[in-house]
Amino acid sequence: MPTGECFSYHLSGRWIMSTGESSPPTQHCLHGSGFLMGYELGLISGALLQLSSILALSCKQQEIVVSSLLIGALLASLTGGFLIDRFGRRIAIIIASCLLVLGSLILILSSSYGILIVGRIAIGISISLSSIATCVYIAEIAPQHRRGLLVSLNELMIVIGILFAYISNYVFTNVSHGWKYMFGLVIPIGTLQAIAMYFLPPSPRFLVMKGNDEAASKVLGRLRATSNTAEELTVIKSSLKDEHQYNFVDLFRSKDNMRARMLIGLTLVFFVQTTGQPNILFYASTVLKSVGFQMKNSISH
Repeated sequence: MPTGECFSYHLSGRWIMSTGESSPPTQHCLHGSGFLMGYELGLISGALLQLSSILALSCKQQEIVVSSLLIGALLASLTGGFLIDRFGRRIAIIIASCLLVLGSLILILSSSYGILIVGRIAIGISISLSSIATCVYIAEIAPQHRRGLLVSLNELMIVIGILFAYISNYVFTNVSHGWKYMFGLVIPIGTLQAIAMYFLPPSPRFLVMKGNDEAASKVLGRLRATSNTAEELTVIKSSLKDEHQYNFVDLFRSKDNMRARMLIGLTLVFFVQTTGQPNILFYASTVLKSVGFQMKNSISH
C-alpha cells in the first residue's frame, strides 16, 4: 500500500477510511491482472515438458501449444478497445477474469491436444483483454499525480508473475500431473479478482462517455474524497472531445508527433522480438534440458 495512505475497504457501496472519512479505493487488487498475465506467460515453460511427454506432442504441436496463447491475445487486442468502450473497463476486467478461470478449467480437464489448444486460446484472450482494460482503468480512476506509478506497478507485477510461474514450474516438475497444479493455481486468484472488481466503482471517464455525468461526479467524489468535482469533469469532457479529432490514419502523420510515437513503439516491440526474449520466456526449460540439465536440478522447471 502506498506510503502515507490509510487502509481502505468497501462497505455498503462506499469507501470508508479507518479514520471514518471518505477515501479513494486502493487500486492494488487491479495489479492482480498484471500478475496473472506474467504467470500465464512464464507457466508454459515448465508445463510444456510434462505435456509433450503425456500427450506425445511433436515439435510442431508443441510450438502451436505455446503460440495458441498469442493467437488468443491477438484476437483480444483487435477487439479489446471496442469491448472496453462498449461495456466498460471494470466489466471487461470481470469478464477477462471469468474467462481466465474457464480457460484454466478447460486446461486442467483437457485430455487431448485439441482441447488444450482451446484452453490456451481462451487464456490468451483473457490476459490480453485484462491487460488492455486494467491499464486504462487504473489511469482513469487514479489521481493524476499517481497514474504513472500505478501503471508502472502493474508492469512490475507482470515480472513478478513470471517469477512465480518459474517457481511453480520448479515445485511441480516432479509431481505426477504437476502441470494441472500449475494451471490450477490461477483459478482462486482469478475468482478473487472478479469478485473484488464487482465492488470497485466504474470509471468516471466511461460514465461521461455514456452521458451519465451525475454518476461520474459521484464516483469522482468518492475517489477524490471531495464534493468539488466540476473541474475534473470538465477536463474529462475536454479530453473526450479532443479524441474525436483523431482517426486511425493520424497515427502515421506528423500531427502532434503521432508518427514519431508510433515508430518508437514499433521499434521497442521489434527489438523485444529480435533479441529472442519471448523464446527464452516460453522455452527456457526446454532449452536447459536440451543442453544437459536434468529436470530435478533445473530451477526453471
